Amino acid sequence: MSARSLDFQPDDITPSEGDPDTWKCRCGNLTGIGPGFFHLEGTREVDPAREPWPSEEYLCPECGRVCKNGENGPVVVRRLHMDDVILL
Repeated sequence: MSARSLDFQPDDITPSEGDPDTWKCRCGNLTGIGPGFFHLEGTREVDPAREPWPSEEYLCPECGRVCKNGENGPVVVRRLHMDDVILL
């Protein structure tokens, strides 16, 4: 079974003003407050210290938006239905 994709915009996750390492998702999730963002490989959360993480994707566990770190901050590349994501 393939993962279901939901609608998204590339700028749904943005860096906070004054701190490019703090990201804010359109759903309200914020780095350092709440769950933050998880490392993702395919549809599975990974611990990059223990296993390969070639995609370098991050998951917002609140809404399923998946982003990569671009030149000017995070860029949303897809959005998953959270029922399809395997969390640690």
